[in-house]
This record gives sequence, C-alpha cells and structure tokens, in this order.
Amino acid sequence: VNTIDDRWRTVTGEIANSKWADDKVVIFTQFVEGLKPSYIPVEFRGEDRKLHPKQDLMNSKGPEDLCDLVQWSDLIIFDYLTANLDRVVNNMFNKQWNPNMMNTPAHNLERTSNGRLIFLDNESGLFHGYRLLDKYASYHRTLLDSLCVFRNSTARAIERLHHSGSVGEELNKMFSQNEELYNHIPRLPQKNAKILQQRIADVYEQIQTCKKQYV
Repeated sequence: VNTIDDRWRTVTGEIANSKWADDKVVIFTQFVEGLKPSYIPVEFRGEDRKLHPKQDLMNSKGPEDLCDLVQWSDLIIFDYLTANLDRVVNNMFNKQWNPNMMNTPAHNLERTSNGRLIFLDNESGLFHGYRLLDKYASYHRTLLDSLCVFRNSTARAIERLHHSGSVGEELNKMFSQNEELYNHIPRLPQKNAKILQQRIADVYEQIQTCKKQYV
C-alpha cells in the first residue's frame, strides 16, 4: 500500500476506512462477474460418498455432468493437499449441528456462467489447515478415499511431484519468480513442505489403488 502512488490515490478514503497502513502488503482477489453458488454433488453428500468410474455412472450422466464431476475431483485433491478446511470440509464438520448442511451451497466455492468452478479464499491451506490436521484429517481422508475419478493431467502432475520429492523447492522457486513482493512475504516452512509432500504421496497411493481396481 502506498497512498501517494498514482495507483492508490483515487481510493485513499477506502484505504483509511480499511485501516491499511502504508508499506504493508495486502492481498487482492480478482472480481469475477455473475458468479453463482455451487452445490456439492450427490456423489459426495452422504456417508456412502463415492465417485468411481462405474458403468452406471457413465450411463446416468451426460458429458456436461461428467466434466463437472472431474472439476470436483480436482477440488477434492487440491483441498486435500493444502488441508483446506474452509470449503467442503466446512460443510461436513457443521453437519453435526445442521443435518441439511451437505444440501446447502459449498463454502468458498462459486460457479461461473459457463460452469467453471472458482475456488475462493484458499488462505487456510498449507499453513492454518496443517496446524489443525488432528481435528480435521478424518474429513479430508474420507473425501480422498471416496475418489477414483481423476483428470489425466492432475494424475500426471501428482505422479511427477511424488517421484521428484521436491514440491517445497518448486513452490518457493515459482513464488520468487512470479511474485514481485516475494521478499516481503513469509516462505513455506520446511515442516509444511514435508507435510505437503506426504499428502502428495497419499493422493498418489489413492490413484494407484484405483488403477489396480479399474484399469
């Protein structure tokens, strides 16, 4: 934030109301027009949740629905890797107080007019989510265990990152090369990088289990 810079001068009132101080780093999220709530697919709502490539699934779903489920597969993997507890896991956890929670829109998830899912507010992942794994790990694991449908490119990326064992180094390198405020923002601690690498291994093992079952 720099209130005397031309980029900020027209919003000095909003900056003052937000109590942002000069020279502090803030995070902006891109505004996307026309977003709508996204509901959790029926395949993941019940205690018997399962998304497997069985013939009845292929026969009962059209191409658009199948493509949507592949997006949900990516979401479950992404949230498992980062231990993001503020999306589907939020709905699952709150079901103990509201039995209809799984029928309500997923937290921090929206849908564009063309059906693309937008993952919002991922800041609880990698840091806060890892600190709370003792409390929420079973919810993440339940979702991962329900999954046997994967996007090819996602499965290949998981396999590469699993075998390379270098996801922490890759993340920090990507961050330093693409974020101009890199030196003002905390790095991913080595402990967190090890947790992420282990969670990549978990997803890899789930993919291998599914291959043995269906390929």
